[in-house]
Amino acid sequence: MKGRRLSAILGGVVAVSLILAGSASFAQKTPGEVKKFTWYMNVSEPGTVGYGALSAIADLVTRTYPKYLEVLPTSVGGATTTVKVWDRGQGNSCYDTLQHLWQVAVGAGPFDPKKYKFKRPDELWQVLWMYPLIYFGMIRADDAGKIKNFSDFAGKRIFPTPPGYGSHEVFLAFFGPKGMDIRKTMELKTMSVSGAADNLKLGVMDIMWCYCDPGALVKWGKDADVRVGVAVVPPTPEELKKGLAAGPWLLPYEVNPGPLFESPKAKAAKPFKTVAMPFGIAAGKDVSDEHAYYFAKAAFEKQAELKKIMATFTDFAKSGLEWNVEVFKMQSKPPISAPIHPGVALYLKEKGYDAKKLGILVGKR
Repeated sequence: MKGRRLSAILGGVVAVSLILAGSASFAQKTPGEVKKFTWYMNVSEPGTVGYGALSAIADLVTRTYPKYLEVLPTSVGGATTTVKVWDRGQGNSCYDTLQHLWQVAVGAGPFDPKKYKFKRPDELWQVLWMYPLIYFGMIRADDAGKIKNFSDFAGKRIFPTPPGYGSHEVFLAFFGPKGMDIRKTMELKTMSVSGAADNLKLGVMDIMWCYCDPGALVKWGKDADVRVGVAVVPPTPEELKKGLAAGPWLLPYEVNPGPLFESPKAKAAKPFKTVAMPFGIAAGKDVSDEHAYYFAKAAFEKQAELKKIMATFTDFAKSGLEWNVEVFKMQSKPPISAPIHPGVALYLKEKGYDAKKLGILVGKR
């Protein structure tokens, strides 16, 4: 009789232990318990950096865990559009920026509640940050001695990229009232990016607000580099600090111009820190913790393979997980206060990162 009671007690302890283990991590599940999920990924237009990067990750994840995931990229437009399409219930994830998380949280820009009612704010959970876009000034090589830093932008004719571009928003904020506060002195030029190189060469503008990712210069910037002959203009540490105060969605990032440029003066420039903005992937409650876990696991543990596919992932291949943890901490602070997907938190825990101790918010179902 005592033996039966002891067995029953031990059995109960084992059952409770398994339940607790299952609530902390689904790693106790057998492979058969994780059903295959078709993940429709909203991506930007073909030919853009975002389209290439998102498609590369989709393919990598599908090839790595074919039993659990089939990730299918679906082009729906730019980053803001992918977020809105996801918010309407189309697709399982969206291509977003740290600025989007801030805009949704505070009701700004395209997510101003007077213009747009966001339907799923409680499940905009970050899955991954892929890369930053890194910003600086680009000028004619002959003007290198005249325009040396961001303060020299005052009073100049500048192409800040077209309205609607994330880079345009970065420019407006960085040089606006809450940043360096010299935007009102500038003459801003409007044009297509395809005409930027010719207009720089002809002197229509003095400065192009240009950007790169960690592995390559934006295509239209490369056009100016090759055809015009350019120099790069970085901020001073003081200018960077002042400009970054414009928004919690801006961050500092170091860029090495040498591998990016052909123009002798730009190529010879020393590495410098400047303003950047992270681009990534967010998903909601319809993506299970298991599937988000395998998605993150594939991306981080095959990060070296991503670099072979696309130079954009140059830095991600070296320190993708560490950089993501740092940005996850940034997005968790007010006023953004945006969580990561619970499945990603499981992967972080597996790698020794305790989200709660690090101050990283985790989505709640």
